[in-house]
Amino acid sequence: MAKINIDLEKFISLLKQLDSEIDKNFNNDFKLEIKAIGGFAMIYHANEHNIKWREISSDIDNLSIMSEDINKIIKEIGRNNFVEEDWLNNDWIIAKRGNEEFEYFADWKLIKDYNFKHILLYILDVETLFFFKMRAIDEKINIAKEEPRQQDIKDILIIMKIFNENDICNIKNYKMSSCIEYFPNAKNYIKNIL
Repeated sequence: MAKINIDLEKFISLLKQLDSEIDKNFNNDFKLEIKAIGGFAMIYHANEHNIKWREISSDIDNLSIMSEDINKIIKEIGRNNFVEEDWLNNDWIIAKRGNEEFEYFADWKLIKDYNFKHILLYILDVETLFFFKMRAIDEKINIAKEEPRQQDIKDILIIMKIFNENDICNIKNYKMSSCIEYFPNAKNYIKNIL
């Protein structure tokens, strides 16, 4: 079954509902840290740069650990809103056994636009998202021997547009260029479609 796609406005509504439920069920000092990567982070950055190529995702991938109590609330909110029960999840960091090597390079932006009382929403910086997406494309080609996901390719192109980059072989942004040599299959794939 296809995942349900959600736009930024709906994600914020879901997060506000989560914030409200935390307010009802936890003490006043409780804070839920969300370190958003993946599609949600891409939507946020694309919106911030007024790029209309990335407006939906199926979930918020979170690099912070969440308790079972929080996961129950997330599932209930998902059911009540007819979206995936795991619309907010930390599956990626669990799969990585708590060790996402690219987190070392990450810069996190605390988002204060939405006035959450209990949620600290951090968005991964665009350059580190570039690392994630290049790795995803490279692994699909090199390890899985499959075509890369079109969304990952599209996200690379969005990131390049944000930084006014036109040539994957000559990235001017230092942080982004530092990862190119590690993902030769991704570089060659992107080069051939540009």
